Amino acid sequence: MKTILDHPLISERYFFPEHRHIPDAFIVQSGEHKLACLYRRKETPLCIIHFHGNGEEVVDYYDSPLSSVNASVLYAEYRGFGLSTGKPQLVAMTDDIDAFVEASGYAPENIVFMGRSIGSVYAIEVASRYPECAGLIIESGIANVAEFLLKRISVDELGVTYDMFTEACKTYLNHRAKLQAYEGQSLIMHTRFDDLVDVNNAYDLHEWAGETSELCIFERGNHNCVLRCNEDGYLERLEAFLLTIEI
Repeated sequence: MKTILDHPLISERYFFPEHRHIPDAFIVQSGEHKLACLYRRKETPLCIIHFHGNGEEVVDYYDSPLSSVNASVLYAEYRGFGLSTGKPQLVAMTDDIDAFVEASGYAPENIVFMGRSIGSVYAIEVASRYPECAGLIIESGIANVAEFLLKRISVDELGVTYDMFTEACKTYLNHRAKLQAYEGQSLIMHTRFDDLVDVNNAYDLHEWAGETSELCIFERGNHNCVLRCNEDGYLERLEAFLLTIEI
């Protein structure tokens, strides 16, 4: 275990794989792991690599209206989800990021990284690794990861002190530092009535991302139905953001 953030209790309480699968999985090899992704590739100069929420799988995006945008979309799958091998671990799965980028067939400067809910962890991480990327989109994202994790687990259960735990979060999942260092453009989307990740997370992420960041707060829906409840406005805002990207 690389870090206390990969403790089995965190994996158990924050990742909910159902092992559902799609018939035409796009397999991405990352080390010893085979990750069963979904790839909607088009003849466009732009690609979105999408990281879903912790209670979803790429099969949930099989017929997603998100695929209608003018870009290829690679829906990344996590270890242990769908047909993917391995077990989900919060930090260890950041090791798979480079494999997704390579498998997309696009150069980083032609890729927009997008993360929904806990997927924001991976989208922010990959944008920090590839600062030359075309853009970053966060939907219902998490600002303070330590605060988020401590809602379902205690440091006593992990066998560490509070300071040890927060230091691990600072070392691996410091969204503030990563976004402040990222100079590319970003779009932060959230619903005002998010019942799982408070809308204040969006305001923090937007502030940390700086002047190149756009903020979009929807007035309908909750954490798990932002796109469904705001489909037209959501896709219009997303398409408008993509049009601002110079390739």
